[in-house]
Amino acid sequence: MRAGSAPLQEFASLPILGEKETGHLRHMRNVLWLEDGVWGPIANNDYTQLGEFTAYYYQLSGMAHALAQGYHHHLTAAPGVFKADMDRVVHKMLHPDVWSYWFAVSQGSPSWNPDLKGPQTPWWDPVVKENIMYSGHLNHVAALYAYLFDDAKYDRVGSMRFDGFHANGFGSTVAEYSLTTLNDLIYWQMVEH
Repeated sequence: MRAGSAPLQEFASLPILGEKETGHLRHMRNVLWLEDGVWGPIANNDYTQLGEFTAYYYQLSGMAHALAQGYHHHLTAAPGVFKADMDRVVHKMLHPDVWSYWFAVSQGSPSWNPDLKGPQTPWWDPVVKENIMYSGHLNHVAALYAYLFDDAKYDRVGSMRFDGFHANGFGSTVAEYSLTTLNDLIYWQMVEH
């Protein structure tokens, strides 16, 4: 099932890409344009999203890197071929399936933090603190989109929105960020730690 229309340009019609490259790009496009909440071949059952190869944010950011490389090194004159797919990566990274694991994981574990004597009070906002793997990948993918396509879409406050209701039913709590506020947040977390 598709959530919307993938961009019209078909990779196979681009002579600069080989059959293997075209196949990889088509596979990524097929995954990215699945209906929200449907993950197809990248689906996993790891509720913690900590798997090095299975976590959605790792897989999605890997797709963003491949799309960026394809655009930058092979088809710089054809931003329309890649822009919608890159935007879709950010869209997918903002889906609760990708980040709602954080409430459970934010309680911590002595195996990750030996100084921890017991569980911390959990929080659901996946970027506000202590989650550099997700927040860093989201920041990087949104920044790649902005840089490659000279598009300030993610510079608007609220362009990156996390709805607590959709993450384990935390009521109507919402956290909104922009690329700038996310950058600042990550920077100050680094300074403080």
